[in-house]
Amino acid sequence: MSHYIEALNLLINKETERAEQKLRLALKEEPNNIEIYLKLGDILRGKGQFEKSTQLHHSLLVKKGIDAHLKKRILQSLSEDYLSSKQYRKAGEIIRELIGIDKEDASNYHKLLTVYEEEKNWNEAWKTYKDILKLRKRETKFYLALYKSYIGIQKFAQGSEDEAASFFKDALKLDKNCIPALLYSGDIAYSHKDSNMAIEYWQRIVTQTPNYAYFVFERLEKAYFETGKFSEIATLYESLREKNPKDKQVLYALARIYSKKASFDDTARIFQEILDIDKTDLKARIDLIELQINAGDTDTGIQQLKELSKLCELGRFYRCDRCGYKGKEFFFRCPECKEWVIKE
Repeated sequence: MSHYIEALNLLINKETERAEQKLRLALKEEPNNIEIYLKLGDILRGKGQFEKSTQLHHSLLVKKGIDAHLKKRILQSLSEDYLSSKQYRKAGEIIRELIGIDKEDASNYHKLLTVYEEEKNWNEAWKTYKDILKLRKRETKFYLALYKSYIGIQKFAQGSEDEAASFFKDALKLDKNCIPALLYSGDIAYSHKDSNMAIEYWQRIVTQTPNYAYFVFERLEKAYFETGKFSEIATLYESLREKNPKDKQVLYALARIYSKKASFDDTARIFQEILDIDKTDLKARIDLIELQINAGDTDTGIQQLKELSKLCELGRFYRCDRCGYKGKEFFFRCPECKEWVIKE
């Protein structure tokens, strides 16, 4: 059995160190076998040796006798080198060359989409996703709306509210339930002192996508207060609680309202409901302890402190269901694995 075949078998069994040794021996037997170089480069990339893998793959491009198929294979590996090492500009150049070679290969468009997302070039991301939909021959406007809304978010951050509003409007034409577009359209209305219009946008998130209603809870509370409708917010949260009694975000919002109303019993009851759902929730336990001590119920507060001492991780986190990443700030797109949190 040749060293190359042995290496392939080792790679199947994920024995990369031994496979690398066999590939280096195989190069002495077959110095013109491009496949061996490609496999070796991919191993180097997997070990985080990006400079070495990039140099190796670049060296293959100048070899004589490289046909179109092999050139495509080499460029694909090179694009992976640049993506893995986060050299997105160079990755984009290689991927666009690959698209020029084969306009029907959807995988290259997905790679290019990753590049534009990492560069926060949302306009090009939108165009690229349109190309992907054409290849799929599929009509779905969910992500197109998200990309449009992200262009709007950039304009909003730059202070160009009118341009931002236009992009949010376009996003809502593509998807009437587009959460970022509704959220920021409400923010723009609120900044223009139009609390009622802001409430209308934010209320659409609550009614159309109740799983994401917590995005706008604090915004709604402020706007309801300013319009003299603050008493209505508890009714809203209670209705959401009835639909999903184990939604901790709703329960937290409800506890906040009862606390502002100085309703000790109701607030304590809500915190206890949260702890019944998740006994490791430190925020709920700490808030309950503070509430009990302030109300003079020190015995119960001390008992809760004992429970608290059994726990170690402090704070409320948002978690990515795909990779497990946790962050204290909410994210529409996971900073770690880049998966969209908002699902179609």
